[in-house]
This record gives sequence, structure tokens and C-alpha cells, in this order.
Amino acid sequence: MDKASAKKAKEELEAYLSKGVRRKTGERFAVLDAVYSFSGMFTAFDLQQKLEKQNYFISRATVYNCLKLFISLRLVTRHKLEGEASYEPTIGRKNHCEQICTVCGKKKELRLKSLPALRNNVPLERFQAETYNVTVYGICSSCKAMETRRRRTELRRQKKEEKLNELKRLSTSITKTNNKKQQ
Repeated sequence: MDKASAKKAKEELEAYLSKGVRRKTGERFAVLDAVYSFSGMFTAFDLQQKLEKQNYFISRATVYNCLKLFISLRLVTRHKLEGEASYEPTIGRKNHCEQICTVCGKKKELRLKSLPALRNNVPLERFQAETYNVTVYGICSSCKAMETRRRRTELRRQKKEEKLNELKRLSTSITKTNNKKQQ
């Protein structure tokens, strides 16, 4: 994120905290600075690691409480993806489209010239859009290739097993036939 967005977010947090609703703490501002240092989406774990690299050892509960506050102040947006939540700075965020692999979680920003036209064709009722985000979920080519290799390996294993079972049946049948002839 750019410095202007981070500054505006800090001003909004400052204004909210100066009302006396919650205490002004260095931790909240450190977490906000770390949030606005990300260029895209991040997890709470990513955020905590970034804070630790900056020598802010803040508990996981404090990180989540700060994120919850920032979401309520519309400084951060929360995305729920396959069990794990991702977060993204809200101020200064441009409307965008991204693709996310549901297997490995890999994210890629897409540049679509038709995105504003798409947004204009969405009928909104009693709702004012501020920003929009189009997310396409699917399987990336790496995960798809890995899945295909796994499936082929499994099919080969099954065919091998079937051949072995057939050989065992034939062997058993031959043994029974030989035993009958000997009697």
C-alpha cells in the first residue's frame, strides 16, 4: 500500500480512539502499520510474523482483536478462504480481480479492462458500492498437473493390482486342476 493510504488509515484510527471508546495503544498502531505494509492479502499468521520481525511481540489474541477493530472501522477487509481467513487493507485499495487456487491458496492479480463495465451491469438495490473485488476460485495449473499425475499413478497401481489378482486366480485354478488330475 502507498504511504498516503497508511497515513489516512492511521488518522481514522486516531480519530476513533480519541473518542475514548478504546485505549490508544502502541500495539494497535504497530499492527495497523504492519497491515498497510502488505501489498495484497495476508493472514493473521503473516501479520504476526511481520510484527515479530519488527521486534513487536504481540499475542495472537491482540492481533485478532486489532483486526476485528480494523474491520469494524472499515480499515481492513476480511476474506474467508477454505478455512483460513485472509485480510486486506481497505483504504487505497483499487477495484480488482484475482484468481485463487482452492488447493494451494496461490493468489494472482488479474488485469481486466472490462471490470468497470462488469460492475456497472450488476444491479444493486438500496446499496451504495464503495469498492469491488472479483475473486475467481479454481485450481491452478501446478495443482491440476499434480492431481493428474496422482490420478495416473493410482490408475497404474490399480491395474497392476488387478493383474496380480488375476494371476493369483489363474494360479489357484491351475493348482486345483492339477490336484484333481492327481487324484
